[in-house]
Amino acid sequence: MAKHRYIVVAHAYDKRGRLISCATNNYTKTHPTQARLAHKVGHPERQFLHAEILAGIRAKGKPIHTLKVWRYGADGQLLCAKPCPICQEAIRELQITEVWYSDHNTMVKL
Repeated sequence: MAKHRYIVVAHAYDKRGRLISCATNNYTKTHPTQARLAHKVGHPERQFLHAEILAGIRAKGKPIHTLKVWRYGADGQLLCAKPCPICQEAIRELQITEVWYSDHNTMVKL
């Protein structure tokens, strides 16, 4: 049976609301930061890049104030995108102040 794959999109903003970086999840690439965080929270098998982590990497050290995350199903429907434990650890390490994620047809603050 084929594994369900979703598109997860993350946008990182500075304190003034300007877009710093954006990213999508990746089912084929990894990064040392993803591997370290996955191992740290006890999920070493989850090595492929999550959108939240890649957005943080692409911010290149700029402070991220707000992170917004959306998840889309194969049919384009908006789904729940609550950050997983790996991404929550990345959010803590990056000291992100606000996190918003999609929960079907609305955005929810974490």
